Formats: sequence, C-alpha cells, structure tokens
Amino acid sequence: VVETPCECPAYGRRALTARSASTLVVFGNSIPLALARAARACGVTVAWIGAEVSAASIVRWRRDPAWAHALEGVQLVSLSEAGDLTRLRELGSDEGRFRVSGSLKYDLAANAARSTDPASVRIVLRAAGIPDEALVLLGGSLAPGEDEVLVDAFARLRETYPSLCLVLVPRSVVDAPRAFDRAVRRGFRVASRSNSLGGEREPGRARADILVVDTSGELRALYAAATVAFVGRTLTHTVGSNILEPAAHGRAIVVGPHAGSFAEDFARFRDASAFVQVDGEAAVCGAVAALLADPLARAAYGARARAVVDRHTGTLRRTVTLFENACLAGASSPAADTTEACVE
Repeated sequence: VVETPCECPAYGRRALTARSASTLVVFGNSIPLALARAARACGVTVAWIGAEVSAASIVRWRRDPAWAHALEGVQLVSLSEAGDLTRLRELGSDEGRFRVSGSLKYDLAANAARSTDPASVRIVLRAAGIPDEALVLLGGSLAPGEDEVLVDAFARLRETYPSLCLVLVPRSVVDAPRAFDRAVRRGFRVASRSNSLGGEREPGRARADILVVDTSGELRALYAAATVAFVGRTLTHTVGSNILEPAAHGRAIVVGPHAGSFAEDFARFRDASAFVQVDGEAAVCGAVAALLADPLARAAYGARARAVVDRHTGTLRRTVTLFENACLAGASSPAADTTEACVE
C-alpha cells in the first residue's frame, strides 16, 4: 500500500523507490495521473483494476495529452463494462492492454447476500416492534422527498394490507431525523433503529408501523427482510443507486425512472424483466400494490433479479487471471488459493 500524495510526482517516485516496487496496482474508478507517470519513470509496471470511464472523462483526457501518455505506461486496464472499453479506445490503440473483466459489485453483492443471516435481520425488525409475519416495504438509499412518497403509498396500502410495515433507510444518516419527524406527523407509530440496538423488543413496546434506520452499514443485510424493495435516488434524484444488493437477496424491486451512473446495470435488469420501473411518484403505490397482491409475481421478479447477479459474478477470478498474465508472467503465484479466499 502506497501512502503518498498521489498527485505529487516526486513523492510518488520516492514511495515506489523506497519499496523497491515492481508493480503498482491502482483500484477504483479513476487513476492518479501523476503517480502513474512516476511509476513509468521508475520502470514500475502499472495495472488499473476496476476502471470506469465516463464520456466526461474522455472529453477531459482529450484536452490533456498527459493522460494518453500516462495510459501508454499502463500494462493492464481491467474495465467494468463494455461501454468503458469503447470510450477508452477513443484515446488510441489499446494493444490488448484494455480488457473487460466485469464489475466487482456483483461479486460483492452476491457474497454479502450469502453471508447474511436472515434470523439476525428479523431480530433487528423485531426489536423495533415489527413482527416476523409482517409484510415489509423497504426503501433503501432514499433521497430527500422519496421517504414522503413511500409514506404516502404506505398510508394507502395499509387499508388493504393491515400487516404491512415500512422501513425507511435514507441515503444519508443526517436525513433520518427529518424522515422520522415527517412520519410521526402523519400519525404513524415510528421507531428509530438507534433506539432499538439492544436486540429483542422490550416487553410492552407497541408494534411500530414504520422503522427509520438512522445508523450506517445495515442496509445491505436489511434487504433480506423486504417483501418489496424500493431503491432510492431513482425517483426524486437522478444519480441512481445500487440495485444489486436487493437483487442478490432475490427481492422484488421497484425503481424510479433515473438510473444515473448505474445505467448499464439497470439495462441488464430491464432486459431480464428483473425489476418494476415506474415513471414517476404517482406510480409507486400502484407498482408496490401489484407486487403485494401477487406472491408468485414477487417470487418471479426476485428469481430473475438474483439470476442477473449470478450471471455476472466471477469478476474477481477473471481479474486475478488477467493480472497474472499481464503483470506477473513467469512468476509463481498462488492465485487460485488467493482468489478462493477473497471470493468466499
């Protein structure tokens, strides 16, 4: 691990030289230009893993010839999507260095779903006063305003489904108090996750209609308890959110019209009829109602969603193989054991 100011070439060269580095591996959406150039100056092989290349990035890189020069020194660029490869090739010949290995997000989502204990998730809901037999509408990664849409839908749906409960998980914890207050003003019994961290429900605690999750890091597991999952930042905001986490749990998913930076993922799910996409706020209630009314349809949507995730896992294995072939040719490496450990 190189701990250095990545945009300072002198520090980059010093860090790489001090470690007698032979290979620099950069993980993530972007690559630090100065560090890549420093590596090339030091004769260090560079691999860029998990690259995502937007159209805006290509426009910016065209204006700066240093980008093309830096990329010439990268031995392997492992890209998430075919579209990334098409865009990156606009900068020039890849000479076989640019390869699509897939997105690690699918592996991460599948691994997280496999490691989730449904009984533990139910304890979380039970502690908030939500019984095991309740139907659960869960809104994840909610942008401001989307919680209100779900509360409106919930109010109407409760007339038909009295056992229905609503779980609201704002994208930002700072939005949770406002979501809590708005739900209380609507007359619902509302619990917050931070007040039920002790585990089992206290004797005599009333059943909650709505749980507002005002903690971090729990959404991925909570999707396992959802009867229907609504994925936020797709309705009132345009940036989109990760749909792979509820999909890996085999949940029936509802999304808004905006995919944002997750457009390629959304296209896969749309082509597979693996979610329900609504065109606006007014359609959310109807979409959820249709799924609640038809358990077979819910199961079918969930199965198709999980199948999409399963079809696109294996990126970690492919990436390790690409890295060995491109950067460690002739070296002895326990790649199979390493990959197995990381995957499982």
